[in-house]
Amino acid sequence: MLAGSLWPAILVVGAVGGVAAQGPGGRVIDGVRIVDNFARRSAPIAFTLAAKPTLDLGGLKASPDDEFSPNGGYLNGVRLSDGRWAVIDESRIRFFNPAGRQLAVVGRKGGGPGEFQQITGICRTRGDTLVVNDPINGRVTIVAPNVRIVRSVAVGRADLPWGGGCFDDGTFVLVTAAPSVGGDRYMQLVLRRLDGRTTQTLGPFWQSTPDRFLPASQPLWRRAAGSTSAIRGCTKCGCTPPRGR
Repeated sequence: MLAGSLWPAILVVGAVGGVAAQGPGGRVIDGVRIVDNFARRSAPIAFTLAAKPTLDLGGLKASPDDEFSPNGGYLNGVRLSDGRWAVIDESRIRFFNPAGRQLAVVGRKGGGPGEFQQITGICRTRGDTLVVNDPINGRVTIVAPNVRIVRSVAVGRADLPWGGGCFDDGTFVLVTAAPSVGGDRYMQLVLRRLDGRTTQTLGPFWQSTPDRFLPASQPLWRRAAGSTSAIRGCTKCGCTPPRGR
């Protein structure tokens, strides 16, 4: 176990010894830059989590139908402007009030209208309109804030970027496969309106698999609308506010 207040981290390997000179970002000894980092025990605290969660969803219920599915793998949610939460749960969208009480459930397993095979993403755009992705059925579904399905748009095998994808102007981004070149796999970004029309395509980008592409592209949607709180692959979903700076 590390102890003490300071621990040196050598960033450039070289011979040590001689007189130390002060340099930017730490000390320099015979051309070797040494930066002192605080041990975690004594490092300054930027923020801490509150002792009590603001929201705690899921867990065991009196009826198993009220529990999150353990087979979903994409448990994720967005908060609406009135404080409600919309959480995707395999083939359903569950709506909760700010206190965590379930208000409504939209969807069921299947491929027909209002049905989902595997919901993998959700994001919120203007007017609290939700965009829900179901790549197995090859479509996205638009859900109004009154929890009614507005329409489904055929998009083929596509994914919302993990952690978002919606913008305040009523558009959303999908990640889709682009034509392969020389056997290599390429992806592209497609910007669509809520009526399904494509407004812009960006790419192709070389990537071997979509799962490697999505995390790398996440910074592109830092301006996406809505606050997403996600716990992937679990049967509980929670939100704990930070305290501090």
